Amino acid sequence: LRKDTDFADITLISDDKVKFSAHRILLSTCSNFFKFILKDNVQANPLMYLSGVNSINLGPILDYIYHGEVNIY
Repeated sequence: LRKDTDFADITLISDDKVKFSAHRILLSTCSNFFKFILKDNVQANPLMYLSGVNSINLGPILDYIYHGEVNIY
């Protein structure tokens, strides 16, 4: 699902303005922060700007959420 954006329903934007498509259900099940924000959000495809999180860090975080592991060299 990480690379498949057909059913992605949220766009995360990093501090350096890189966009990442994701799935709300996965984000909310792994993080109380995302669950709190997304629980009452009724928009079809919300944009979430993550201030202070750059794309170099956000990519591996999403890899961990989707795959359960991440390789950092």
